[in-house]
Amino acid sequence: MAKRRRCHAANSPRDQIPDAELADLVDRAYEVFAVPPPPAHLGVCDCCVGADAMARLRRGPQRAIELDDLREWYFGAFHPERGRATARWLLPRILECFAAGQWVCSIENSIALRRLQETGFPDTSDPSEHEFLRNFMIRLAHAFIASPDTYRDAIFDLDELLRTAALGGIDLAPVLARLNAVPTPQLIAVMAWNDQPTFFGEDPFWEPGLARDQAITWWASEAMEDRMITYALDGTNPETLRNRAGWIADAIARRRSMI
Repeated sequence: MAKRRRCHAANSPRDQIPDAELADLVDRAYEVFAVPPPPAHLGVCDCCVGADAMARLRRGPQRAIELDDLREWYFGAFHPERGRATARWLLPRILECFAAGQWVCSIENSIALRRLQETGFPDTSDPSEHEFLRNFMIRLAHAFIASPDTYRDAIFDLDELLRTAALGGIDLAPVLARLNAVPTPQLIAVMAWNDQPTFFGEDPFWEPGLARDQAITWWASEAMEDRMITYALDGTNPETLRNRAGWIADAIARRRSMI
């Protein structure tokens, strides 16, 4: 199924973020990653990113970075060793775009944090920064689940949100633990959108490894399958959600047969 992306206004004021706690975390991001502007080389090929955009990306302040310039930066081939300072400089603005439901990558948002990991995060960063990003992703998951249509441009489904965190080097275990407490109807809404269940871990942007295995194990667990079956068989639940729960349970059963 094709993923729809729409263009938005150039910048995302704080009041466009629908979740108050997430907006507070965005403000905090600008404090945690209050780093100096990067050097002249922004870690991307200058044949892909124009000189004017390069200059604006360095000018600051961080919150004033234009969304179009940010997208152009992602269009350029990336050099991790030369781009570490830039990745940290742009990170708060990237998180603000996530929080406001905007896309920053022409391909998809799940790779937006990949450049941060390519520069050595979290191994070369302060543990408090990793903790902050993990907490941000947990709150972003909460906001997305509470209002999925608000975030559909930035986050297509729950699998993409987990993939975004994983590609950024963020530990998924605490995120998945929080998701276990989400009410079943809300989980259904972000596991089966447009009447099609998501097969977790199968998108080509997932990278092999622990995080992908964690996402698959969480989604394809016997407990999750039983949870969906129980909801689908309860005649007091809304028919649309019951049908979707049945499709999710069927998808999980098919995935479990492959494990």
